[in-house]
Amino acid sequence: MQNKQSHRWDPVTPVLGSTESATVKSNPSTSTPENRGQGMRVAVYARYSDDKQKATSIDDQIHMCRETAERMDYVVCDALIFNDDAISGQGKKTHKRTRYLALRDAIRAGEVDVLICDQQCRLARSAKEALDFLDDMSKHNVRLLTADGFDSHEKTARLVFSIKSVFSEFFIDETRHRVFRSMNGEFDRGSMVTAIPYGYEIDVVRSNVTGQCIWSINEDEATVVRELFRHRKNGMSLSQIAAILNGRGVPTSRQEGHEKKLYWRASAIWRLLENPMYKGLYQVNFGRDKLEERRTAQRLMTDLALVSEYEWNVVQEMGKRSPPVAEKLIAQGTKGQRGAYGGGKHPFTGVFRCGTCGVYLSCHHPRSNAGTLHCIQCEHATNVGVPGRQPLYLSMKGVHVMLRWLLQQVLSADVVSRYRAVLKERLVGGREAELEAAKQDLGKAERSQARLARLLQQIEADDPVLEEQYRKTRTEVLELKHKLHELETGLRDLNVEAIRRQLDIDLSAVVDQFLADAIAPERTRALLNRIFPALILRGKTNRYTAIFEVHVKPGAILAEATDTPVLVDGNEVLWVRLTTSGSKFPSWTVDEIEPPLTETSSA
Repeated sequence: MQNKQSHRWDPVTPVLGSTESATVKSNPSTSTPENRGQGMRVAVYARYSDDKQKATSIDDQIHMCRETAERMDYVVCDALIFNDDAISGQGKKTHKRTRYLALRDAIRAGEVDVLICDQQCRLARSAKEALDFLDDMSKHNVRLLTADGFDSHEKTARLVFSIKSVFSEFFIDETRHRVFRSMNGEFDRGSMVTAIPYGYEIDVVRSNVTGQCIWSINEDEATVVRELFRHRKNGMSLSQIAAILNGRGVPTSRQEGHEKKLYWRASAIWRLLENPMYKGLYQVNFGRDKLEERRTAQRLMTDLALVSEYEWNVVQEMGKRSPPVAEKLIAQGTKGQRGAYGGGKHPFTGVFRCGTCGVYLSCHHPRSNAGTLHCIQCEHATNVGVPGRQPLYLSMKGVHVMLRWLLQQVLSADVVSRYRAVLKERLVGGREAELEAAKQDLGKAERSQARLARLLQQIEADDPVLEEQYRKTRTEVLELKHKLHELETGLRDLNVEAIRRQLDIDLSAVVDQFLADAIAPERTRALLNRIFPALILRGKTNRYTAIFEVHVKPGAILAEATDTPVLVDGNEVLWVRLTTSGSKFPSWTVDEIEPPLTETSSA
């Protein structure tokens, strides 16, 4: 390899601001044009930080760097032009700046003699990162030039570089604080301050009139959002939903501005489904500011809701993926979140749990018979000699019989009567008076917030006490709005028409509807999971008798049958014994038993 010193300035020349006295043999500023840039390997670095800035910023920076090189009689090497697009110069973003890291590797490898950039802040916005880079350049005798006049060969270069680095970092902090403060103020004044989610667009007319950013519903995209919630509520996996949208060629939320066709993914669909904006709750997660703690603000905007709160909550309960704490969930009588990429070809997949290990029972349905349910994990444990883990098998025919019995039992006259009594009690329980009191409290809090906001606008200096009082009042207003919304929703749901629809249904038709073979398996599976929060096989007392612990929600049964929200919550816990005759053509009997004092062990 060629000796690096053969084409550099004399090593005794002050480099990167060295203040030591030395006899200078050849000063770059006084060298003749004929020898100044001869053999020098000149690199350029350019960067812009925001994807909303013009991409031509890179071209402009490189152009300025070339002009700087010409003034110094240098020639930029095209192979040594490095640029990062739409990446912040903050220290926490350094690992994403691949071309910046490549530049540093080239400097450490001795492949760069001169580095030119438009401004020093293009290199880094972090003082620590910038000074670390400066040390690297000093160690490898690399000269730094900027288009705005910085030269690392000047005696005061290190001092100037350090000061500029500190101010660059201060600029980021100051900008963050101003943006944080501005976003808080705009949010409190009713403006939308976040990126526009799929399903909405800017209402240009109203925004121009009010001077605030106001959204309206994009009906084409809103139709897709409602379809996503409907499919998920009906039990489809996220991957199945993505396949449907991709099959129809529905544009994704990020397709605009991309020449390459983008496709729907399961993870992207889940990010849409978990957005509370679709139920009319606008939520902003403000970043942490050095002067303030992280703040999460919310605003009720029911006029922009695309689905009901009930539909949104149902989808959230289905979840994205199942947690691993199965035994804890069994103890609590709950299933936990459902899997995002799960599914299965049988409606009982992911419905019944093993009472020994907590996993879902697997469905095995050969062509010769109706199939069985069994615990694959207990089966594996038995194969390796783990005691007390004998696998339990159940006939799917018997399970069908038990589910039909359970639905008929829950929808019996006695249960419906208790349900009717709860609804009547809520109707006459004085909720109207509570609603009126909540409205008055909210009005008083909003007037107090408006008064404090006017005071903050009138004073010129910061007043921490007044600002803290304003934040507390703002939080109080939000809480009162939530309370009022819940009361209004409760009264709206508890109406005579909804009660009539839920109580006047044909119970036998409901049972047939839920267990019909023609229903898609994911639909039946979703229904069973909402109706039965827990279906646990606790054990078998003998070969022909199985014991189940069943948690059932009567309100969910009537809600699903009438396509209305659940009006009355609450679970009923039953212990059920399923017995078969064991003959070639078996018969099945189901009866309710008393809860055992101890868990039934596997036979």
